[in-house]
Amino acid sequence: MVRTIVSVIIILAAAFVGIFVGSAINESETFCLLFAIVAGFACTIHAIESKKDK
Repeated sequence: MVRTIVSVIIILAAAFVGIFVGSAINESETFCLLFAIVAGFACTIHAIESKKDK
């Protein structure tokens, strides 16, 4: 449960950062989605890899 909450927080933080990075070049929605998707994939891969170790 804690890993899920941390993953969601990371994804939301990445989306928030993407808004500001994208606003510098007038593409805030695009960068928001891009950063959130990349963070989501990274969290998913990390969860799969950490399950293999157990």
